[in-house]
Amino acid sequence: MAGRCLVVVCAALCIVGASAQQTTAPEATYNFTVGFNPATLSTTFINYTDGSTPLRGFLAYKNTTSAARPGVLIVPDWDGIGPYEQWRAKQLAELGYVAFVADIFGADVQQGPFLPTANRSALTGYFGRNIDVFRERMSVGLDQLRNVSATSKNQLAAIGYCFGGAGVLELMRSWPNRVDGLRGVMPFHGVPITARGSNATLGNPIRIVQALGANDNGFSLPALGTFIAEMTAANVTWELDLYGQTAHAFTEPFLVGAAASSGSAYNEVADERSWLSLRGFLMDLFGAANAANPYTAPVMEPALASV
Repeated sequence: MAGRCLVVVCAALCIVGASAQQTTAPEATYNFTVGFNPATLSTTFINYTDGSTPLRGFLAYKNTTSAARPGVLIVPDWDGIGPYEQWRAKQLAELGYVAFVADIFGADVQQGPFLPTANRSALTGYFGRNIDVFRERMSVGLDQLRNVSATSKNQLAAIGYCFGGAGVLELMRSWPNRVDGLRGVMPFHGVPITARGSNATLGNPIRIVQALGANDNGFSLPALGTFIAEMTAANVTWELDLYGQTAHAFTEPFLVGAAASSGSAYNEVADERSWLSLRGFLMDLFGAANAANPYTAPVMEPALASV
């Protein structure tokens, strides 16, 4: 259904809080154990390269089967691969997907919650100015995901958070180059939302669900209009989940109680609803949902039930 638009506006309760730019230690101490059974998962770091640049990504998948299953690429937020991204990968693995967190910054770069703010700004600024390099770094991550024996090569999706959310939009815009098998992308509070490289081209088959907090200062209503016009011109199937009374970084639970003046804060309702939206999106992309009669489709992914 090319060009389909669904706007979901959630008047969610918001715990307004401190900027993610000021918060490093909470992620390091948060207990990321909800939503997966470690006994059934295999996790490992994978070394790979982009040209001469060494990279090190994180892989998670369920070890109770050897059957091929869809793969989900995760592009990290502005501190690179840390406990948060690994947690999301494990949650996706628990649902039956192969999840791979791409390394954008490089294996020689300190990543995670103790990466200094100045370093984060320098790194994200570099990739923001060099979109072709950013797109290629994500495409190399897709290559690694395809190379996993458990991955169904033509059933791929990509999600990202903050910096990584803006990244997966750029990955989608890079079609038809280096995105074989990529069926959909879902950015979570990924800003900016307008193109910094080339716009999406006509006939782009990669679907989008855009999850944003209405109080996110990283985008404006004119920018939202530009995004919609771009996707409409390319005849892209897109969806917008816009959560009311919700700031930036709403999926990051270690931001609970952050200062109200900052603009970044966890929102439990928006987090949970956007995660359910992701689950439904992945089911739809990979044929696990009953499109003929969605009202009677099972809640759990039937195609992944044995995984």
